[in-house]
Amino acid sequence: MDLTKVCVVCGDSSDGIHFHVESCRACAAFFRRTIALNKLYKCLHENSCAINKTIRCMCRSCRFRKCLSMGMDKEAVQPSRDAIGKHQFNKKRRRQVVQLESDGHRQDSPVTEGQNQPSCSYQAASPSIQPSLQQSLPYLSGMQIAYRNLLERRRIMHGQQTIHGLFENDQTEPLAANFDKHIDCQHKEFGMISEMLNGCGHFRELPVDEKCAMFKRFFVQFLATERAYETLKAFGPNTTRYLMANRSYIDVNNLQQFFENATIANKDPQAAARMFGTMVDQILNNLIKPMGAMNITEMEFLALLGQLLWSSGLSDMTAETSALAKKTRETIFLELQAYYASTLEENCFVRFGNLMLLLPSVNAIHALMKENFRMITIFGMIETDKIFEELLLA
Repeated sequence: MDLTKVCVVCGDSSDGIHFHVESCRACAAFFRRTIALNKLYKCLHENSCAINKTIRCMCRSCRFRKCLSMGMDKEAVQPSRDAIGKHQFNKKRRRQVVQLESDGHRQDSPVTEGQNQPSCSYQAASPSIQPSLQQSLPYLSGMQIAYRNLLERRRIMHGQQTIHGLFENDQTEPLAANFDKHIDCQHKEFGMISEMLNGCGHFRELPVDEKCAMFKRFFVQFLATERAYETLKAFGPNTTRYLMANRSYIDVNNLQQFFENATIANKDPQAAARMFGTMVDQILNNLIKPMGAMNITEMEFLALLGQLLWSSGLSDMTAETSALAKKTRETIFLELQAYYASTLEENCFVRFGNLMLLLPSVNAIHALMKENFRMITIFGMIETDKIFEELLLA
């Protein structure tokens, strides 16, 4: 191969001279976006990540540093030529550490640059993995689309009710949660989560009775796991705040505020707060911190959800569905292996082990939530309704 026709950044075939050096189209576009949008990146591995055509998207910080070291010229970037650069971005969005982009595989960090800023927004159904890898991950890619659509539905359903807010994901700082609004939010979540599940592989093809049985078991597991993941993205691993689906939050150090003036916690709100605090503590310590320690990626999070959804053990599951569940779990493992092989340099066996160690924690939190709800129901601490009883007393 003629070395003069090789990208000096990643070693892939050059597309020509860009910003005064030979580079491929992908590295040139990456450099242009970085400069035009004033993006900031953060390396998690002491600025020593390898950059080549196979894993050039793994660490944007090291990729950008290599662009500069190989001679790419910032002054040669013309923002007006970049379609992205024509849009107006406010300072907050321009200063966010980029987490997921169409040319990236993994998150550099789930935590934004500002400690208390909300996390980067997602574009619904927008792929964060390259098309070549996406074809190798059909199930996880389908889950990603379904989950991104859920996030977009939430944004519209729970967001600020303005015309501008319907079309622009301009997230503000989360506000303190209120128990009554939280319950109202959860009722809206039932339908949106069931819609998400119907977009996950073979779930839509199951008989209604088996869908209901799987949903009853999965809902609370999803609630704990997904809230932990979104809390991590919003507040980081060492937070005392717990993010709700409507992007309000609970401060574990001030749970009285959460139950203050709640119309349906009319018997003993202090006792309800103590029980709720125990559950949130479990999520903070046994899910959020371990997720943060491994810097969990979106694909790993989705694989975890898939294992929870298709886990065995339902007494009324037919033999056909049990076989399908087993096959789907194996598919998720194989796709996760392909994802690790394509995107991660570090020891994938350790990451896989740490990911699977989250499953017992989720199950323990599930059991605690059911037990707490049973006690709340017995002693009439809060008013309950039929659908919560079906989900939490099943």
